[in-house]
Amino acid sequence: MKKQRLPKKQTPPTLLGERVQLAPWQKRYMEQSLHIMKDKALFDFTNMPYPYKRKHGLDFLKRMRKGTREGTDAVFAIVLPKNKKNKTLIGVCGVNKIDKKNKCAEMGYWIKKEERGKGYATEATNLIVDYMFKIRRLHRLEIRCSTLNPASKKVIKKLGGVYEGTLRKEKHSPIRKAYHDIEVYSILQEEWRKR
Repeated sequence: MKKQRLPKKQTPPTLLGERVQLAPWQKRYMEQSLHIMKDKALFDFTNMPYPYKRKHGLDFLKRMRKGTREGTDAVFAIVLPKNKKNKTLIGVCGVNKIDKKNKCAEMGYWIKKEERGKGYATEATNLIVDYMFKIRRLHRLEIRCSTLNPASKKVIKKLGGVYEGTLRKEKHSPIRKAYHDIEVYSILQEEWRKR
């Protein structure tokens, strides 16, 4: 993997990968995301409201802007850059619940259906982990994953996530109309440095 260039400023950075860019979440990406939100599978594994409406997107944008200003959230659009002005949204990746005192946070991500299985989630999450540990100086990142989502578990394993336990029947799926188990993984800064 190409050495990643990381920004010196904390907010709002753009993280550059070999194939993807992580751009700060903006209204234009929120607008693009509304079409992606028609994929019901996203709601099985995320905490997004279903059905997802424009008002939900605007609320999310408002919360992320506030969280970015306060330093409690860092959410990015995963984009495929066609050129400097035209960037295609393929997903979201970021951290929330940043605990400044304990230097830990929770990471999440999703990729639109047509772009899954191409390694974009792995590249995006590597960029986020580098940013959080090297620039934001966090100590620990936590990732939660449904036991019904083997693709996400594969991304976590590639990151070196360490399994910590299972939260039984913790997530309710509005699509399946049932609860399912969530596995908890973590990555520590010292483990990431040894890679």
